[in-house]
Amino acid sequence: MFIGRKTEIDTLHNQFANNKRTTILLYGRRRIGKTSLIREALKAVNDATVIYHEFHRVTLEQNMVEFSKSIGEAISIPSLPSFLSLPDAFSFINQLGKRVIVIFDEYSDLKMYAKKGEVDSYMRGIVDNLSENIILVITGSALNVMEELLEEENPMFGRFTCIMKLGPLNYYDAAGFFPQKNHYEQMEIYSVFGGSPYVLSLLDEKLSLRDNIEKTIIPLSGSVRAYAEAVVDMEAARVPHGITILALISNSKKKYSELEDVIGRDASGVLNRELKMLIELGIIGKIQPINKKDKAKVFYEITDPILRFYFTYIYPNPKLMMTNPSAFYENFIGKSIKDFIARRFEEACREYFALLVRKGIRFDILDIGTYWYDDRISRQNGEFDVALKTAEGYEIYDAKFVAHPLPQVEAEKERRQLSEIPIPLAKWGMISASGFENDDKSYIQLTLDDLYEPS
Repeated sequence: MFIGRKTEIDTLHNQFANNKRTTILLYGRRRIGKTSLIREALKAVNDATVIYHEFHRVTLEQNMVEFSKSIGEAISIPSLPSFLSLPDAFSFINQLGKRVIVIFDEYSDLKMYAKKGEVDSYMRGIVDNLSENIILVITGSALNVMEELLEEENPMFGRFTCIMKLGPLNYYDAAGFFPQKNHYEQMEIYSVFGGSPYVLSLLDEKLSLRDNIEKTIIPLSGSVRAYAEAVVDMEAARVPHGITILALISNSKKKYSELEDVIGRDASGVLNRELKMLIELGIIGKIQPINKKDKAKVFYEITDPILRFYFTYIYPNPKLMMTNPSAFYENFIGKSIKDFIARRFEEACREYFALLVRKGIRFDILDIGTYWYDDRISRQNGEFDVALKTAEGYEIYDAKFVAHPLPQVEAEKERRQLSEIPIPLAKWGMISASGFENDDKSYIQLTLDDLYEPS
């Protein structure tokens, strides 16, 4: 069963329905669901021949032999001779005289074992000379390699009719993997395991959050652990101080100055470049309150929940203890897992309002993030979890990931705090994972039922 990605599927359907020359770039981290997405979108295609080919990390010559076989299989000519080059192959495809969709899966692997710039130069001529009835889809997992195609100096620059960067599923779509669990349990799982379809497919819906952690992340041979470490090895480790930066961020060293104290000050801007690389890889994010442009309020977060969990609990702790997952959980995870989930819940609440914008339910939201206050008169400062900037002012929400209905005293405490701070406030509300003890119409009350039913 295919879950989520409705917007992406609709986009591909529209592209596949074109009767014009079309070139699509679809890229994202390995195991994020690129191939599954394409296969799902192709189910609606019945008027075209599909040539699907996955490239491998072998020589260009060997890839051409394998690509030629894929062409032969698609057009039912298994004995088709091998083409010597990509231009030769596409010259043949152009002459077929029918609608053809060519899928180049893992184009980045094709490039790796060819001369620098060679494959992209071939592809420029191929794309420029595609017949009107040809649709070309290029996918890849090496983000830096694929994003080179979008740079002005690259031969392929400006030649894509559609560009899609595929990220993890959001909390709403990820819940589709666990239909038998309640919303509280679905949010717990998302907060730890994130939105990679591959990772979510490795979990057992019948097991609790703790049991899935003990089964898939803690053991040295755990399936989800292997995925996290592969991402670290293939992406973060390529940034010179990448792993050190992630370890520092997970240990609450989140400000630039704190990272600089460890990495070292460098006039050439090494840390700046490395943070930018990690952001481009989708591993970390730069967080800043929507009401402040103060550099002192900027900090960095690991954006992928499973990598955040890995660097918080697995990476810094002794491997010997991991041979007993239950004992490891008790010693290193159990005492703080609720706080870990609560921080991720705040992010999901912000994502909820972004969903409302994308679905056309809210038209007035200009920005979404956190709100930093610093009141010199009352000598108070701090941060509100969820803030919306609207034309009428700010909407402030406090997110509480609690297992029981929120007492009225908590709401009154928050109300008093807000009343003491000069904020151009348009609306105020609270988001409680388990609802509220009292139905109070004087402020907005949202629950997990609202988050999972954003209409």
